[in-house]
Amino acid sequence: MDSSSSLWQMPWVPVVRAGVSEQCSLTTVFHRAHEIRGLDRANPLVEVSVFRLLLALAIEALGPPDLGEWQALWQRGQFDPVQFDRHASEVEHRFRLFDDNAPFEQTKDLQTPSGKVGSTLLLFPEAASGNNVPLFGSMTEEAAPPVPLAEAARRLVALHGFDTAGLKSGAVGDPQMSAGKTAGNPTGPLGAIGLIIPQGRNLFESLMLNLPPAPTPGDSTAWAESPTTAAWTTRPSRGVLDVLTWQSRRVRLIPDDAARPSAVVGVIVAGGDRMEAVNPSHEPHTAWRTASATGGMSQLPVRHQPGRAAWRGLDAMVARDSSRVNELMKDVSKRQPTSRPLALDWVGRRRSSGSIAAGYPLDLRTVGVSYGNQRAVIDHTMSDSIPLPILALESTDTGQKIEEALVELVARAEVIRVAINDLANNLLISRGGTAQPWDKGEHPGDQFIGLVDAPTRQFLQVCRDQPDQLPTERAVWEKEARNAAWEIADPLIRQIPPSAFQGRIKNNRDTTKAGTEMNPARAELFFRGKLARTLPRANKLPRGEALT
Repeated sequence: MDSSSSLWQMPWVPVVRAGVSEQCSLTTVFHRAHEIRGLDRANPLVEVSVFRLLLALAIEALGPPDLGEWQALWQRGQFDPVQFDRHASEVEHRFRLFDDNAPFEQTKDLQTPSGKVGSTLLLFPEAASGNNVPLFGSMTEEAAPPVPLAEAARRLVALHGFDTAGLKSGAVGDPQMSAGKTAGNPTGPLGAIGLIIPQGRNLFESLMLNLPPAPTPGDSTAWAESPTTAAWTTRPSRGVLDVLTWQSRRVRLIPDDAARPSAVVGVIVAGGDRMEAVNPSHEPHTAWRTASATGGMSQLPVRHQPGRAAWRGLDAMVARDSSRVNELMKDVSKRQPTSRPLALDWVGRRRSSGSIAAGYPLDLRTVGVSYGNQRAVIDHTMSDSIPLPILALESTDTGQKIEEALVELVARAEVIRVAINDLANNLLISRGGTAQPWDKGEHPGDQFIGLVDAPTRQFLQVCRDQPDQLPTERAVWEKEARNAAWEIADPLIRQIPPSAFQGRIKNNRDTTKAGTEMNPARAELFFRGKLARTLPRANKLPRGEALT
């Protein structure tokens, strides 16, 4: 039995402490969580996967605390090292990378029918490997380098969450293997959701904010269960702990030296347990939308979109009353009702009880991936962080006002984005051209979103740190948004040639009605009207004038 690779003793968790990146053992992490700013964000997939592992350990060690217990620990400001040392003594045997009986998040003696061992590139789902290596790829499987144990450990955790879909190696002892392969493997469960994780001033507070307020009967971590075998099953989740530590693959790490391992030189990755559906009462870190199809789960997780700033999804993050959110967002598009992540509900309850201060500097960490080529490769990793006024999560009149202000901000930004695109298309039609399809090419409205990104983050931070400044900040934001809109619109209008002023007929979608004559003057008039209605506070100020 190898004890040198115990994750409770070996430094492997990437953290930032006193502004410096370093690696810590699990023991150090829980002893010094109040001194650690947070996990290193160099690799977002590793960051959120390891955070969820730490959260599962904290839940298991502390037990989901009732409000009084949570308040007492929050005021204490740090974990009790003795409590975590005691817990480590109970579970440490399941946290050894090369244990003879139950290696950490692996299957003992896992073998492929051919006896072949895969390359270490299998630990990096964001890197091309196997049949997905580009013609001129910079790395081949044969040249894949050894992976240090610390890196292999954190990559192993991330693999269970984000691994790509498709064919996987079959495993000896898997009754569902066919022709040496396992087909139909879904992505790792974290690849199917858009992660939204509340974060505090340090790692201790971040873990505390995410602790569930009550246990789920029958729930347990993966290491509290019997070690996995090559066989796998499709089943529903049992609770938060089960979801946080889901074993979506059967894995075996091959060390360079079985007696004294220092690196991983090969990996076997086979199919693992499949989740029937993501359960809204178990998964704490994603928002939900109502499913349009009948039958099955009534809610589906909201996923992040490539190139989309996190604040553009605030409506899903703060929503308590989905019908009210839909009313506020009705001018943007037809939207399905949404509900916010469980973890934000837990924060809101603790804020409503007075356990967390009104001006607490809460941040939201958002991470997600999008897959390509039949979900066999990771095309994009979306990673962002935004400040959030914690009052928006509480069930009070003040909370509702802030929630509405945040949702209205998102709606107004979307309305202006569409209005700029409509202006560009109307100007194009007035020249005899054809409107650009919404899903083709680049659109000037997207430039507006980029320009208004910094003012929006400033708005969120001021409203978080100084909630009483909300009325003033709304006017400031609308002024900034108006100026940004005209920064895009002015060049579009000025570049129109004189010949376009005679106008063209803009065909209506309804063929029973006559077309509308469109010329630059009318296009600008429509745009000005939309801007004035969307930004009523800014409309009281001349364009470009400072707010006083």
